[in-house]
Amino acid sequence: MRHVRSDVRLLLVGSGTELEKIRTRIADARLADQVEIRVGVSDDELIELYRDALGVYFGPYEEDYGYVTIEAMAAGFGPSS
Repeated sequence: MRHVRSDVRLLLVGSGTELEKIRTRIADARLADQVEIRVGVSDDELIELYRDALGVYFGPYEEDYGYVTIEAMAAGFGPSS
């Protein structure tokens, strides 16, 4: 994100064993204005986030199946026309 020059923001949703390390890296890189972490979003909000996303990235650390990918496709991810 430090190379992004547009108003695009990165929204990370969820939690896990690396959450505090990720928060620290965001702060150390001075990217708090461009990167947001949300924990505990409702199902309805998650569907809305998927639908409005320019892209959905699934980078598991301790998860063996890509539900995020399936959920994004089921929500019809991508800006509405």
